[in-house]
Amino acid sequence: MSWLDQLQTGLDQAAAEGLQRRLRTLEGPSRPDGVLDGKPLTQFASNNYLGLASHPRVVAAAQAAAARWGAGSGASPLIAGHQAVHRQLEEALASHKGAEAALVYAAGSLANLGCLSVLPGEDGQVLLDKLVHATLYDGARLSGAAITRFPHQDLGRLKALLGQARAAGAHRVVVAVDAVYSMDGDIAPLPQLLALAAAHDAILVVDEAHSTGVLGAHGRGLLEHFGILGWPECLVLTGTLSKALGSQGGFVAGPRAVIDTLVNRSRSYIYATALAAPAAAAALESLAVIEQEPQHLARLWANTRAVAAGLAALGWSTAPSQTPILPVTVGPAAQALALQQRLLDAGYFVPAIRPPTVPANACRLRLSLTAEHQSRHWEGLLKALGAKP
Repeated sequence: MSWLDQLQTGLDQAAAEGLQRRLRTLEGPSRPDGVLDGKPLTQFASNNYLGLASHPRVVAAAQAAAARWGAGSGASPLIAGHQAVHRQLEEALASHKGAEAALVYAAGSLANLGCLSVLPGEDGQVLLDKLVHATLYDGARLSGAAITRFPHQDLGRLKALLGQARAAGAHRVVVAVDAVYSMDGDIAPLPQLLALAAAHDAILVVDEAHSTGVLGAHGRGLLEHFGILGWPECLVLTGTLSKALGSQGGFVAGPRAVIDTLVNRSRSYIYATALAAPAAAAALESLAVIEQEPQHLARLWANTRAVAAGLAALGWSTAPSQTPILPVTVGPAAQALALQQRLLDAGYFVPAIRPPTVPANACRLRLSLTAEHQSRHWEGLLKALGAKP
């Protein structure tokens, strides 16, 4: 069997198991009303939480940046790609998060890879929540450090592992978690995690991809959500510009020594072309909009509460979500795909999430709410979904 035949056999097997993916084409911006694969529909799939991807100020900022700095940066940051707009964005991100410094990457995945591949060191130990984003795990593997995955949100097990790592003499110990877990919508218990990390002289890396712009009274993320003032010495944040900030790219925020180390050692930063200026300018403007126009965050949470209540009234549980990510667990992949198709036929796109992203019998529809959703959108969706069988 040729290598192409081997690949096709794998694809055929995935299709038979209901696990094959395919690309869909969205016409127009990432908004609730759109055209997907040529069919008009309402979508609940986007992470454009605040609707800023098409906000007039954000779009205008990107257009002006393209005219001033060009469509691409032309080089890696350390060669000639770090433009004034990148510096401005890094300063704004650091201020927004309350960090000493920040570093902008070309993608959120590159930020996670760059951070986790450097901080532990080859003689270190990385402790990962079992449900962290795949790129945190991949970054840890690239570091060469020992890796242990602990049960989701199991602080008792984490405490034991931290003690074992210190007793074994690990050079550096890194704990990595998501601020908001993207398939369940639950929130990391930051105060307890910080206490454990500080007590064991560990570094706590928190991926704020789904909390930046969403959590906290002003959308500043997990620290604001828990009312933690000042920057904990053990904390490093990663995040993306592509969700609530409505742009593209990623970042790491934390102590200056961390940022300077990444500039010198992070391969996904050193060997990648710098983020395009229009994307940087868009994210920079989004940070300003979040501060100046709190109505977007207010609408997001009002929509979230309304839809969560509507689902509960129909018998669908969205536990353990505490966020605009509302998982509707169905069961096997075939059932999730059938429900997705039924909603598509009714004019609503809610993606079915299947292995390897979630366990085989915990496939789900993942509703993602935004500030741009209106009552007509979710009322129609709830009617099409119907009561849980």
